[in-house]
Amino acid sequence: MTRTAPGHVLIAVSAGGTLAGFRDFAAALGAPWEPVGADASGSVALGGAPGARLLPGIGSSRPSAFLPNGHRPTVYVRPEEPVEVRARLRETSGIGGGPSAGALPAAALRLFRVGTRRTRLACLCPDGADRYLDTVSGTCPAGPREAPS
Repeated sequence: MTRTAPGHVLIAVSAGGTLAGFRDFAAALGAPWEPVGADASGSVALGGAPGARLLPGIGSSRPSAFLPNGHRPTVYVRPEEPVEVRARLRETSGIGGGPSAGALPAAALRLFRVGTRRTRLACLCPDGADRYLDTVSGTCPAGPREAPS
């Protein structure tokens, strides 16, 4: 069996359960996947510096009970990044998603900009846009450009 280069899977962090579960599953399977946490700036879920968290559904004001030692690698996104990315996704593809789903491609774009080590990357999106249409519109100046359907 030929092994391919490891893949990287971006997983949004709130309480940290999905990231911990995926990490443990991949390790038990012996899969060549590296889970990468995508967290909100201001979140302390994975050991980040505490600050204001402006996006619902991503980040936490307390350390993760599922990942008490944090997780590396982790990419921290600023509030405007996921809002802008999810608006672009909606405009160009019709794909909707909540703030955490916008944080994943925003984090992926950042990873691709900083180096070529990661050439295969997937985003594990936890939800759709329906739960967030009323909560994200006033969050950031960029604001979403989508309307409820």
